[in-house]
Amino acid sequence: MTRSIAPQENFQWPKGPEEYGLPADAGRGEADADRAPIKNTTMTATLSKKPYTLVLARDITAEGTLKVFLIDGFLGRDETSIWYGAPESGKSTAKIDAACHVATGLPWCGRAVMQGAVLYVAAERGQTVKRRIMAWRLEHGIDDFPLAVIDDAVDLRTGKVDADRIIEAAKALSTLSGQDVVWIIFDTLSRVLAGGDENSSRDMGLLVLSIDRIYRETRAHCSLVHHVPLGNDGRMRGHGLAAGAADTTVRVEKHNGIVTVAIDKGSDLPEDEKPRLCFRFKSITLIEEPHRTASVMVQAEEAAKPAAASKAKKRKETKAVQTFRDAVTEALDSSGETIQVRGDGPEVRAVDVQKARAEFERRYATGEPDPKKRDDASRKAFKRTMAGLPPQFATETRDNRELIWKVD
Repeated sequence: MTRSIAPQENFQWPKGPEEYGLPADAGRGEADADRAPIKNTTMTATLSKKPYTLVLARDITAEGTLKVFLIDGFLGRDETSIWYGAPESGKSTAKIDAACHVATGLPWCGRAVMQGAVLYVAAERGQTVKRRIMAWRLEHGIDDFPLAVIDDAVDLRTGKVDADRIIEAAKALSTLSGQDVVWIIFDTLSRVLAGGDENSSRDMGLLVLSIDRIYRETRAHCSLVHHVPLGNDGRMRGHGLAAGAADTTVRVEKHNGIVTVAIDKGSDLPEDEKPRLCFRFKSITLIEEPHRTASVMVQAEEAAKPAAASKAKKRKETKAVQTFRDAVTEALDSSGETIQVRGDGPEVRAVDVQKARAEFERRYATGEPDPKKRDDASRKAFKRTMAGLPPQFATETRDNRELIWKVD
């Protein structure tokens, strides 16, 4: 609906009515006998950006909004998080350990991960980060996996330039690895704030805007590593805006040599399902002469329990997940092949995802009479299930083919 703007008596345009796209006599009073009054003059705003997309309540579905995990029961795929703790508590080492598990597709503390490329932005102590990644490689016997480090100063407070550079770096890593970037880690919040005031709502707000922009452009989970105030490890340092904006906050503490990684705040995680994981440091020799070492995380006995405690409620499988499981099982039986995971891992029986897709679409029942709509619903259901891959499955891209197999 347009809004009519009636002329006003003796109105004077600051720059002349032509400047506003109106006739030259707009706004002249009716007392002026030489000019007729202007009727139903309208002004239409021109949008400089595309309009927002509306999602109607009736179009929101359980399957379409199902929480997808980057690390099962721990970090959501389409979210942001802050990991915080005191100096030397092990927060960076814990993040590196989790990042390497995601990049290799190995379960982390018994929890399935969404395998994909990881970008680690080491704005602080970059050489230390690289040493710890090398130590992880030696400890696990895996040399090549899609994790990349940016060892450079990064400013996510004063403008869009460095945010754009991070987005482009993520695209480059995706192209180089042939995989989507699923996790971007910023170590630390203080360094990417680039001299800003951690207690300022404005400075922290600008940082949050940059992180949100990177997340929306890359669709990767974005994490910040942060500190606690000196002498008070009960909260994270600075203004609460960043913590409030994060979907998940993870507290890292060290007592008597045991590092505890626990979720304080978790979006849509029931209180009795918030995990508390325990680790200990292990020193790995990088070179013998001169003797140089770096630390890795090893799961401690206190946490050597199956993921999802006995109190946790078992998540009910959706119809799509049930169909997916049956389809992959059938495709493995009929068309599976033996492969060695990542070239030097265990041997498994895998199948091309496209064959699993065909079996899924054959089995998936929607009750939709229209064949076109039925096929479309089936394709979307398969895509959603692959995006939130159930923990009993894993995938790997090889020779331009995506392979899937069951995880024991």
